[in-house]
Amino acid sequence: SAALFLYTMEAGDHSFYRLLNQVLRKENRNEVIPWFSYLKLIDTAVRKLPKVKGIIWRAVAGNVTSGYTANKTVTWWTVSSCSISVDVVKAFLKPDQEATLFMIEAIAGRNLAGYTMYPDEQEVILEFGTQLLVRNIGFQYGNLRLVYLIETNDDGDSDGECVCSLCHCKDTARQRWSRYLVKSYFYIFLIAH
Repeated sequence: SAALFLYTMEAGDHSFYRLLNQVLRKENRNEVIPWFSYLKLIDTAVRKLPKVKGIIWRAVAGNVTSGYTANKTVTWWTVSSCSISVDVVKAFLKPDQEATLFMIEAIAGRNLAGYTMYPDEQEVILEFGTQLLVRNIGFQYGNLRLVYLIETNDDGDSDGECVCSLCHCKDTARQRWSRYLVKSYFYIFLIAH
């Protein structure tokens, strides 16, 4: 639980979650090595939290829609903070700045209630390596763009089907195998060091 609490602490540009996610975004995977012990702790803690199924929201500064293509799967390699409440997410948006709002149909988000410094934010996290199907790159309203994502299933339930109400997508065996290899590499590397 300390790993989760540490992740949610806010300290501006030096916040733990910012530093961790900066490293997870880097192409040089060797820079992740010093973080493996923490990643193991947070992975273990997150798996004990209750799952959240349903719509969750995430906002990021800037227009990042160019990195998303409809009907393609993307992998978020960071630990991603989201909220059940769109009002909470809207409070982080600045009307005079460009932003992207993600509406995510989650199947394995994890509820951080009781393990966060900000319980009123109704925070949900998506683990590093989360696979998301880009269902739609929606409308633009002023400086705000909307992207609709659907979390795909990677834990063996439903034979890899997306557990959602708005689509009938299938995950291929190759995609499941790819995710399995990535997670296996992480655990093997952790054990070896």
